[in-house]
This record gives sequence, C-alpha cells and structure tokens, in this order.
Amino acid sequence: MAPTLSHATTTRSMPRGAARRGFSLLELMLVIAIIGVLASVAAVNVLGGQDRANKRATEATMRTLGQSIKDYKLAENVFPASLDVLKGDYIDASTSINDAWDRPLAYSVPGQSGKPFNLVSAGEDAEFRTEDDINYWTMNNE
Repeated sequence: MAPTLSHATTTRSMPRGAARRGFSLLELMLVIAIIGVLASVAAVNVLGGQDRANKRATEATMRTLGQSIKDYKLAENVFPASLDVLKGDYIDASTSINDAWDRPLAYSVPGQSGKPFNLVSAGEDAEFRTEDDINYWTMNNE
C-alpha cells in the first residue's frame, strides 16, 4: 500500500505562494481606493457635462427667441408684450419659452442699459441677479 501524503507534505512540494487563496486586506483596500478615485472622476465629468448641456440648450433657446422678437419688431413695428405673443406666427407652438431647467425666461421691454429688450434665464440656481444668470445680450461674450 502506498504511503499517504499529509497536508504538510503537500504544501511543501508546491511552489511558494501556490497554496495561498484570496486577497490580502491591503490588496483589497488598494483596489477599492482605485475604484473610488475612478468613480469620483467620472461623476465630476458627468455632472459637469449636464450643467454645460443645460446652459448651451438655454442659450440656443434664447437665440431663437431673440431672433423671433426682432422679427416681430420688424413686422409689427413694436416689440411683443410677452413671449407668448410669438407663438404661432414667429415660433412654433411647441417651442418652449422656458430655459433648460424648465423655468420661464424673464422678458421685459424696454431693456436695461439701452437695450431694446431683456431676455434672461436665472440659470441653474433659479435666482436672478446671480453669477449663473444667462443674459441674451452677453451670453456670447462669456
């Protein structure tokens, strides 16, 4: 009958480290830290991208409305009393007169600083007269 091998005999004959199973605590912590760093970088890029997209969409809406306001002025010889007046003949009825955050744009005639009208979005924070406001007359200068 052949002699049986004990556990000690088996592990000695294996290459060093071959009997080890799983990961050490240090290895697991390192992997978790790397995943955390990658996730935070991705989150910053994704969230920042949404803010930029909302700003660009609002600017596009404001450019469309601004041109429609000017067209109305040429046709009627007066600026519209409200943005709702533009619906139908000057902008499609389905065109939004809200910003990308789905809040109404501020429109007034006459405008400030010698401008014929004001068209302003309160921006992300929903408060007018703050740094993130988007003004029709200055949005392309930023």
